[in-house]
Amino acid sequence: MNRPDKPTRVIAYPHALNIIHAADHSIWIGRRLNRFTTIRLHSVSDRYQQFRQRYLHSVSDWLSEKPRNIPPTYVWAFEKPPGRRVHLHLAFHLPVELVDEFTYHQRAWVTSAGVKWGEDGLILSKWVQPSKLIRSVFPGLQPWELPLHVQSGALRNLIIDYFLKGGDARTCREFEIDYRTQGTIMGKRVGFSENLGPTARARIKTVHEFRVRDRIVRRRRPHLLLDYPALTDDYVDEVIE
Repeated sequence: MNRPDKPTRVIAYPHALNIIHAADHSIWIGRRLNRFTTIRLHSVSDRYQQFRQRYLHSVSDWLSEKPRNIPPTYVWAFEKPPGRRVHLHLAFHLPVELVDEFTYHQRAWVTSAGVKWGEDGLILSKWVQPSKLIRSVFPGLQPWELPLHVQSGALRNLIIDYFLKGGDARTCREFEIDYRTQGTIMGKRVGFSENLGPTARARIKTVHEFRVRDRIVRRRRPHLLLDYPALTDDYVDEVIE
């Protein structure tokens, strides 16, 4: 990605594709990115890269410890909208049964990584889920109970709407994003866990990385989600096995 000392003002198209493919890959390995968190980083000044490393290290250690033994699986992106300070977006895999324990530890992880909780800290933490319109088709179901193709479409929309909104001209054109400047970031602007990277994807021959535009389900066209052809529960079970 980017050198630690290099400023970036947009997400280059190859990096945007990497994030899209990383999110897709989480589905195919059975560790779908199902939790979304935003952390406001006012009090760390220009030390946001160090915060990211420390926070993700704490989360990764906790997930991988016995008896959980869960491989850390996530994507992340920094943004710095005009007139505001840096925010960190995270989408990660979290088993439903661990959410209460995860929430209990989260404040300690954020503060130990350098953020003063009273000044900033966690501003959003929720399950990845589709729009109200789509959810109305599946009344009574929790986000993790929805059909896999619906969850997959919701993840795609999340990545496009939150992680790629600071993309370059080609990214915005390909994914129909209204460009909004997200400021200058020193060092890496986006990233992912090792098990979602190009090497991991190539290792298991990820057949799902075909043309991206054929599989996009955009927020502006939510009706397409009901006819989303790319993923079905049976097909994913077959590939994982």
